[in-house]
Amino acid sequence: MKTDGFFAIGPKEWAKACELGLNPAVALLVLARGSGRDNITTAWSAEAVANRTGMAWRRAKAAIAALEEAKLAVIAKTGARPVRKLTIPKKLDSALWLPNTLVDGAASEAPPVTRLRQAQNPEHLQAFIEMYGLQDLAGDGGLPRSLVRAPFDRDRIADTGQFIVWGFTRKDARHCWNVGPLARFANRKVGKDSAAWECLLALERMGLLQTVDYLTEGESPDAELLHPLTGDADADKVRDAALALCDATPEWVGHRAEQYDYTLPVIRDFPAPTVVGVSRLVYRPHTNLTAAWWAQHRDTCERFTAIYSALAQGDFQQAAKVG
Repeated sequence: MKTDGFFAIGPKEWAKACELGLNPAVALLVLARGSGRDNITTAWSAEAVANRTGMAWRRAKAAIAALEEAKLAVIAKTGARPVRKLTIPKKLDSALWLPNTLVDGAASEAPPVTRLRQAQNPEHLQAFIEMYGLQDLAGDGGLPRSLVRAPFDRDRIADTGQFIVWGFTRKDARHCWNVGPLARFANRKVGKDSAAWECLLALERMGLLQTVDYLTEGESPDAELLHPLTGDADADKVRDAALALCDATPEWVGHRAEQYDYTLPVIRDFPAPTVVGVSRLVYRPHTNLTAAWWAQHRDTCERFTAIYSALAQGDFQQAAKVG
């Protein structure tokens, strides 16, 4: 059984399992979670599926049988505790790397896979797992903004030395596009919402997807992120330092700051910065890439906290040096 925090499945194999139905798809996730370091060999079986997802044992057994018939799982060793070999890509570059906590849960909560199975919406489960193939924490802070984003309006408030003070206000509407994992929902509605938004909102209600606000270089989905404003304690420090800066600015700036969700000084090199809400998967695999992003994230938050703190003290040279 894997204990390093993550496991892998192939995108094609995942799609094929989903074609078999909700239960086989769930069973594949559990079997893969129970695989060894090769991400192929697993001794987990119907009992593991039943215990971890709430699926009845006989349905779990039938789901695994469906995987075997489709050649997604092959018995390598028979007996009371059979061993199976899962089908995954020979090259794992294209694999979907998933956190163990999707199957195990965190603390005393019901595991995400259990909740998704209970919701009985195979498309939501399939899209959710596919999103792990798109999430780029280091580059996008989460899912790409070309898939989903929450935009902000921008006002220029004041010029202060090497910086321009901007006010950002959250727009009422968020946007998503029927591409990638959401392509299956194109031209469909559920009540007043598009089917794509129904999926995203369902994932948010389950605590599987969150929106994190970022200051970015510009409005393009390809504009680089500057720093986060929400999401964790490190991002909160950046936001609080920016708020403290507003309190330290002249009254005519501070008063206007109350009109906005965020008031931020941005170096003049970025003529049209914006704040955007980035959708991020809450459960993250404990891979080297995730660790590298986390280190980068903390460094970025520390650097911009120092910039805002220096500006609040009137030290523009130190702020520029840190930046």
